[in-house]
Amino acid sequence: MMYKKNTGCPFSFSMASFGDKWTILILREIIAIHHRYYDEFMQMAEGISTNILADRLKDMEKQKLITRRRDTKNKRRWIYEPTDKALDLIPVLLELAIWSGKYDPDTGVTQAHIEAYTQRRAKTLKEWRKPFESRKP
Repeated sequence: MMYKKNTGCPFSFSMASFGDKWTILILREIIAIHHRYYDEFMQMAEGISTNILADRLKDMEKQKLITRRRDTKNKRRWIYEPTDKALDLIPVLLELAIWSGKYDPDTGVTQAHIEAYTQRRAKTLKEWRKPFESRKP
């Protein structure tokens, strides 16, 4: 969901780039859960529809948050991967998880995770980024 008007406001730019619910959830799937395929995204607990998913993936590619490439083992499948631009959002995703853990009584994030995230932010940020360090350009 790209917005055309740029007001120069960093919050406006941020929300235009990744501020939609589905974009954040797809980034969660790719970065935190390590899902890479369309059918894996379709299994999200939040229940995304196929047309919304297809639209968001295209938009995320245009925004340069993800790349896609053919799966060498199954040429009919695409592999979606985060770009450096998306990986730079890891601190934002971590803070959203911490914030949700503090205010959402029904959160699936355990208190132990929230405490670990809070007390060991730098280590957690490195751990979340590590699986993507060896990826090919």
